[in-house]
Amino acid sequence: MKPRHWSYIILLSLCTAFSARAQSPAMQAVEYERVLWEGAGPADANQALVARAECLIVLERWADAADALDRLRLYAVPPEEMPRVNWLKTLCAYRKGDYPAAYSFCREGLPDTPEAMKIKVLALASARQFAEAKELALGIAPDPSKVKRLFRKAPTLKSEIVATYFALSPPMGHIYLNNPEGWWVTPASYASMAFAIWQIIEGNWVTAILGGGTLLDLSYMEQNVLKMQYLTAKYNSTELEKFLTQLEGMLQ
Repeated sequence: MKPRHWSYIILLSLCTAFSARAQSPAMQAVEYERVLWEGAGPADANQALVARAECLIVLERWADAADALDRLRLYAVPPEEMPRVNWLKTLCAYRKGDYPAAYSFCREGLPDTPEAMKIKVLALASARQFAEAKELALGIAPDPSKVKRLFRKAPTLKSEIVATYFALSPPMGHIYLNNPEGWWVTPASYASMAFAIWQIIEGNWVTAILGGGTLLDLSYMEQNVLKMQYLTAKYNSTELEKFLTQLEGMLQ
């Protein structure tokens, strides 16, 4: 092959590589970080950080995008740019699952755009501000009737105290939390109680305490009463996630 042909191939390869690099959000994010490393002024640094965050959002690297936005020099952000910054922060916090932060950022003011309003609805709902979320969702959802039906079934918080109180009488705690996987604790608990009582009646106190008492502690206490805090938190979180997933689908 002639040298000229080789040069064409090399030039074409380089052009392709640089073109792909220019189109890659990951490489763009690296370039914006380089701007910061080179000591850009506050205004230029803020522009680079916002642009970097937007590239990382495209890649769904929510934590890294949130980190870039946290590094903004807020004193140098023009007032007219703050709604956009708040929107990006709300989006990142929500996608990370940091619902309190998402709610806090959305309260600081978002731009009046469809994308921003959607994430505001989700942030409000994630904070269980269902009335406000519903009012806003009805104005932007393609099918408001579906939204109304969904909000009528908005998840209510289950109480850890109530769940623990019910757990004293198995399987009432698991029924309260709709947790059929844990109902096996009921026969295990009552069987342990019966075994302990039987051994006491027979006069086998050591067996009653070491055998029945140990089984009762493992089943009735550890897998029932003491587990209600975890199961309540899991139930509330799972139900809210289901609701948010359905809500987001209705806002598309």
